[in-house]
Amino acid sequence: LLRCRDQLMRAHFRKENWERAIHYAKLVLTFEKLPARTAEEAHMTLARCYYKLDEGENCLAYSRKILSESGSEYAAEAAYMIGDVLYRKGEHKQAERELRKAVQTMGSYRDWMARTFILLSDIYMAMDDLVQAKSVLKTVIDRHDGPDLVELAKQKYQMIEEVERERSRKQFEDAMDLDLNE
Repeated sequence: LLRCRDQLMRAHFRKENWERAIHYAKLVLTFEKLPARTAEEAHMTLARCYYKLDEGENCLAYSRKILSESGSEYAAEAAYMIGDVLYRKGEHKQAERELRKAVQTMGSYRDWMARTFILLSDIYMAMDDLVQAKSVLKTVIDRHDGPDLVELAKQKYQMIEEVERERSRKQFEDAMDLDLNE
């Protein structure tokens, strides 16, 4: 019965039927003497489904459970989701703290580390810290070998440079207006 429910959970998740995947993940978790890996996968399924459904509080709860109980790649993904949910809620400082802490343990999960740095750049942009935003993107550009994430980091880096140029232009124009008005 466990195997059947586990397979149904996976099938519904693959078909992006989030509500049904949640239902079966919860059923999987009702079994006693559940193998740790199966429990971890059910918790991850719940976190991912709630993330996809934009149910931040539920996503946070399951992601934190994974983070506290696992050192696997699931933990790296859970840390990213925690940061993203907090960022979308406007809790930028808390999101930054969570992600900075998570980076310390992500080590071998390079894609999740790169994604986390890209998310950190968005957080720094929201906090108007362009220097930090560029710095974390530069790390991805210089050190990551995944072309899609490197390209995304380059696009965001260029966008920040455009914002800086626009701000400089605006400051120059404002200074010129002040000089002309005196």
